[in-house]
Amino acid sequence: MEGPPLPSPVVAQAWSRLCASHGQVSAKELAAATGRGSRWLQTLFREQIGLPPRTASRILRFQRALTLPTGACRSLADRATVCGYHDQAHMNRDFRDLAGITPAQLCLLADRAVVRGTAPIESRLASVFDHCRHFEGACQRAGVTGSRAARTPQAGSSRYRNATA
Repeated sequence: MEGPPLPSPVVAQAWSRLCASHGQVSAKELAAATGRGSRWLQTLFREQIGLPPRTASRILRFQRALTLPTGACRSLADRATVCGYHDQAHMNRDFRDLAGITPAQLCLLADRAVVRGTAPIESRLASVFDHCRHFEGACQRAGVTGSRAARTPQAGSSRYRNATA
């Protein structure tokens, strides 16, 4: 049985830019980089990924905040800044929306898990990224790899917009 259809080159290019910047590229910058209009790119993303570019950016920023090594930041506010959030409150909103808990609550769960020797959260957080991992595999099958994404210049932070779609 064949796998899912390969993404279009436009979506693969936009996805590579999003991944390389950890979600810190605006939809407008993606549209300019791909030579397509914002609405057309949004339509392509919805058809091929299932999410608009802004929501994909939001998930990638969240993933970065989760996977950044613990010692990389002195505080949650530093972590928010490093991950492309405008402030800690912005990061807290995304954590509550995407994981159902705040970063501070996640830290408490992780600390308790270390003491007990158990996993802090079952599969709730991991399942957030399943769709993204699936699409990354499709991009790789289409020939868009991390090395190509690494050559893409990093764009600056985009202004936060509520991306509930």
